[in-house]
Amino acid sequence: MKYSNSTFAFILVLLFLIYSGNAFAESCEDERWNKILSNIGKVSNDELSNEWMIAKNKCEVESFFEFRHALIYIYSSDFDKANLIIDEALSSKLRDYRFVYLAKAQMYYAKWLKTRDDDLKHNMFDAYKEIITRYPEWYVGYERLGNAKYSFGEYSEAIELLEKSINKGGSYASKVVLVATYYQMSNYEKAISFVPEIIKNHPPARVEKTFMLSAAWSFFEANRFMDGQKVLLVLMEENPNIKNDPDFINAVGYLKTKIEEMENNNEAKNEK
Repeated sequence: MKYSNSTFAFILVLLFLIYSGNAFAESCEDERWNKILSNIGKVSNDELSNEWMIAKNKCEVESFFEFRHALIYIYSSDFDKANLIIDEALSSKLRDYRFVYLAKAQMYYAKWLKTRDDDLKHNMFDAYKEIITRYPEWYVGYERLGNAKYSFGEYSEAIELLEKSINKGGSYASKVVLVATYYQMSNYEKAISFVPEIIKNHPPARVEKTFMLSAAWSFFEANRFMDGQKVLLVLMEENPNIKNDPDFINAVGYLKTKIEEMENNNEAKNEK
């Protein structure tokens, strides 16, 4: 009884991390930025833009300022204004354009989420590929394209990209999606090889239902039921409301059945 997760729903869980601009080692006026994020949809975009302009010339990586500036409009679906910011940044004299190209790719992703237009999907893929071509040692292009490939069920390509991301210093998000991808491909040993390190070192993953249930079921499929039980206990401890979730209840029920089977088998052996 395999856990049937929703790849599309899972990738949506990562969107805030991706779009917010908080998923990188780079930082720039983070307190101001987080305040801006919390006010998107509550005050006008132009007001938020003016607030962010205070950070101009304060970002160590120049294009990181432009990236977050564009995200204000991407996050609120004002794609024309976001595109204008991106185009102006690409035509300016920056030392580093990495994050501008990333904003461009993520704009296509956000537009696709609203329209499901195949052309936008391919535009997004091409934009991420352009990042990889221009900055082959930067893990982010591989990670973001791998995430996108996973969300569209292109698992083999996703694995190749996510593994490259990790080899180039990728974030824990690469490992989280890689676990779910290996699980979808029934490669349970590979999936669980990343789980202990992620749970130990990356607390946000402990409350992520799809990752944690994919991890638990990978242990179940590998006949490591007690390890799977530990994952479920961590998930319940970090997210108490999960106990009412049908998928969680299903996993617990499956685990109880398997434990009872093992106990009955042991009793039968002892009787012999």
